Amino acid sequence: MTQQFGSNCVLYFPPNRFEQPSWIHQGNLNIVPTFLEPETIQRETRRRIIQDSPLSVTKNWILEILLDKNIFNKVLKNVAGPNGTHTQIIVGYKGDAASIWNTINSFLKLVLRTQENVGLGVAKRGQRYMAILLDQKPVVHNIFQLSTGQTAILNIVLSILGSSAESVGQN
Repeated sequence: MTQQFGSNCVLYFPPNRFEQPSWIHQGNLNIVPTFLEPETIQRETRRRIIQDSPLSVTKNWILEILLDKNIFNKVLKNVAGPNGTHTQIIVGYKGDAASIWNTINSFLKLVLRTQENVGLGVAKRGQRYMAILLDQKPVVHNIFQLSTGQTAILNIVLSILGSSAESVGQN
């Protein structure tokens, strides 16, 4: 049993799980994410193996990836400005978080069966909902509006991706 938990991704979505849809209560649109701090104690995990509301956990993880991408994965270029000044501009993103972010958006493109520009969008502070964008326009205004089946697929894929990313970060 120890080997099973030590070398595999273990996660269970029980049939009685419940994600509150955004239309049920206006407050659900303004849930503030909490960033996760991993425990470093061997043989202990703070990760909940049984997930009865996995989309909230997934949302927090996605926000962590986005934060890491924008802080640690920026590719900057020095540009000469007027009067001999220099400034740096962002020309792209490269690194683990950027790679995960691109994989998430590639998954959305595959699910939506489109060649157009698809990706996640995050609302400004104070609102912090996540939308699925198609050519920079929301097609799903809040991921909590997804159907149960769509939510289940999204949670499964992002949980696998998150577990893979976690194991890469530990090596």
